[in-house]
Amino acid sequence: MKRREVLANLLASCNCAKSVAQLHSQTLKTGLSQDSFFATKLNALYAKYESLGHARKVFDETPHRTVYLWNAMLRSYCREDLWQETLCLFRSMMSESRGNDEKPDNFTIPIALKACARLRALSCGKIIHGFVKKHEGVALDMFVGSALIELYSKCGEMGEAVIVFDEFSQPDVFLWTSMVTGYEQNGDPEQALEFLSRMVMVGRINPDRVTLVSAVSACAQLSNFRIGSCVHGVSIRNGFNSNLSLGNALLNLYAETGSKLPLACSELGILEQALCLHAYVIKRAFKNNIFVGASLIELYPKSGSIGNAILLFEGITDKDVVIWSAMIAGHGVHGQGEEAIKVFDRMVKHSDVKPNDVTFLSILSVCSHSGLVEEGIEIFNTMLHEYQLKPGPEHYGIIVDLLGQTGELDKAMEIVERMPNPAGLHVWGALLGACWIHNNTKLGEVAAKSLFRLDPNHSGYYIPLSDIYAMDNKWENVTNLRTLIKEKWLKKMSGQSVVEVGGSDQIYGVLGKLEAKMREDSYVPNVDLLLHDMADAV
Repeated sequence: MKRREVLANLLASCNCAKSVAQLHSQTLKTGLSQDSFFATKLNALYAKYESLGHARKVFDETPHRTVYLWNAMLRSYCREDLWQETLCLFRSMMSESRGNDEKPDNFTIPIALKACARLRALSCGKIIHGFVKKHEGVALDMFVGSALIELYSKCGEMGEAVIVFDEFSQPDVFLWTSMVTGYEQNGDPEQALEFLSRMVMVGRINPDRVTLVSAVSACAQLSNFRIGSCVHGVSIRNGFNSNLSLGNALLNLYAETGSKLPLACSELGILEQALCLHAYVIKRAFKNNIFVGASLIELYPKSGSIGNAILLFEGITDKDVVIWSAMIAGHGVHGQGEEAIKVFDRMVKHSDVKPNDVTFLSILSVCSHSGLVEEGIEIFNTMLHEYQLKPGPEHYGIIVDLLGQTGELDKAMEIVERMPNPAGLHVWGALLGACWIHNNTKLGEVAAKSLFRLDPNHSGYYIPLSDIYAMDNKWENVTNLRTLIKEKWLKKMSGQSVVEVGGSDQIYGVLGKLEAKMREDSYVPNVDLLLHDMADAV
């Protein structure tokens, strides 16, 4: 066997830095070190097992550099994300190349364009595009086309990307994917999904993993769970369900639509959906993902299962503020005010996590709905003085509601007047509700008129004031207000609740228990107001 062939075989089996150095020594001894073939092999091996410095030394010491050697060096820089060095070397190649075996080919151009894309060097990329147009063999290469589309996409020039795409009569999966990804990354998810549709329906091309990742991300931007779930189904049918990047994109989709998914499950009473989603998360090994965990903790209580939420919460080792806040809100959904306060106390006393404005909003809301007035006011003061957080309109609305529950309406009004910004609907609405409970006509009028000014077409603000007038026997005011409601064609929105049960017998059983509980708590309906409403309707 000839010496050249032996060295070539040894280079092909080389797998460590020491072997590369030994083989380099052999090429020097045999006079083959300046042979472009061996220089290319040594360049690639040094870059892989030793350093780019050693690889560049071999490159510089080779007098006749073929396109293969140039590509090897360019590819090594590109692999290490050394984009400036990549472009500098490409410029040298363009200026130094003489023969046809030294000029950039369809492997060189994608590397150079990738560097331009990463550096957002649009002007340089357009020069390379000009070179491509002059060389038909390069211009028709699909990988070159994909690289050009990526360049223009990264630089926000999707119009130019479309022009490149349209130059290919039969675009392959890489070209289609480049367009889908380009539109998705440029914040145009509708066009991304449009190209996906064209890819499948017109091009008859099956999407690959990268296509599906971009498609799912587009669905997440649109918060479109329906289309996203369809894309998920396609990924499963194509055997991509175990791909990590696709799994991340899908979980991001569920996270983006997470506020809608728990809401849908709670409105429809679908506990099974929560369990299935949880099983998927565990199967895909994302059970420790904080955002997903928080979404599930929010989902379970709304689906009627506070127990599963607690189990999930306790199983998360590194709880952040989102997890703590979700668990507090979960207890609130089930009316477990004291349990919510225990979780809040655990958070502030036995963890390193500091509550934020969302945490305080959750716990204050729980206190308000559970009648824990003193506790709520104390927590509000903690928010102000210990954590020095600025309350938002929702926080002020809850504190006004808490003071209203105790009948401290003057103090509630004082807080409204001291607010740094003008009170909004949350605050005035809470004050009006408190005035309705305690029959305070004077403050009720102030709150209602403020609400009329902020939202004149909301019937929910007129009716409580009408009731306050009725309780104060101001029937002329009641008539005038009801006439105004009719003239404005305002209608009270009816409330509704949905429960998941096995049949009507269970529904009536729950209603019977509710009625017994109301009697036990000595609840007496305000029949006067009801009779007045009936008379008004007639």
